[in-house]
Amino acid sequence: MGTKRGLAGAKKKTLKKVCAYLESNRERMHYDVYLRKGYPIASGVIEGACRHLVKDRMERAGMHWTPKARRRCFKYAACM
Repeated sequence: MGTKRGLAGAKKKTLKKVCAYLESNRERMHYDVYLRKGYPIASGVIEGACRHLVKDRMERAGMHWTPKARRRCFKYAACM
């Protein structure tokens, strides 16, 4: 595929890596089935949840967090 498109060097190497990943995970990629079952397959749902759990909660007005306190909150949020 990369040869037909004239890719070389790093781009060709990246393409090979991506193709190998897709090939080795082929059995898990039944997006048509997932969509029929109503599963969210886009990353937007996940990104929104992460933003809510991390950014929105950690950056409320007047809040200041030490790294240690942040880690504790993340661990707690991950358990919910």
